[in-house]
Amino acid sequence: LWRVGEMSDILVMVVDARFPVLHFPKSIHNYLRSLNKPFILAFTKCDLLADELVAAWSHEIRDYFQSDIPICPASIYGEGEGGNKGRPKRYVRAKGALGLLSECARLVN
Repeated sequence: LWRVGEMSDILVMVVDARFPVLHFPKSIHNYLRSLNKPFILAFTKCDLLADELVAAWSHEIRDYFQSDIPICPASIYGEGEGGNKGRPKRYVRAKGALGLLSECARLVN
């Protein structure tokens, strides 16, 4: 983590959306903050949870760490689920990656 943090412009921490606080402890949050580099939490496996639960975890993470951490769902619902009816799966997968890319672009201008 030290070497990657040193070389990177933006850090993306990938956490499981089913229980993100297990994968993102306070010690890692403090270390990432000490690097003075922007970082994003990418939630995976969002397709296994209801939208409300993903939103609740996002709120809980921000509240717990008392900061406005950018959180992006890196996995989005497949075809016919979660409001993406009729969309091909590759479009839906690209939507998650594009959301992460746009958040990175926003952080570094």
